[in-house]
Parts: sequence; structure tokens; C-alpha cells
Amino acid sequence: MANKSNPYDKERLTQAVTEARNWTDLMRRLGLKRSGGQRRVLQEKVAGHGLDTSHFAKHSPWRK
Repeated sequence: MANKSNPYDKERLTQAVTEARNWTDLMRRLGLKRSGGQRRVLQEKVAGHGLDTSHFAKHSPWRK
């Protein structure tokens, strides 16, 4: 049974990654604090589960 309190649970991550538009959106959906360290850990966990993030926006629309 999946542990819903663990944001890094594969089942929970799979669902959130599918719905998220980018890393910031994914962190919000999982209820994680938006920090560089937290994002790095999240990216490692997502990669470790082999989840596809190719649909994430590559650049901010505000960037020139």
C-alpha cells in the first residue's frame, strides 16, 4: 500500500509528474518547500523511479 504522506512514493510521484507542467508545479503539487536543495532531491527521486519529465516546460516564457 502506498504511503500518501511520503512525497517520494513512486505511485504519488508518478501521478504528480504526469499532471505537473514543470519542477515548480511538481513541488507545489507534492506540498514541498520550493528550494534548490529540495528540488535536487526531488529530481534525483524522479530519475531514480525512471519517470518521464520530457513534457516539462524547458524555459520560462518571461526569459529572453
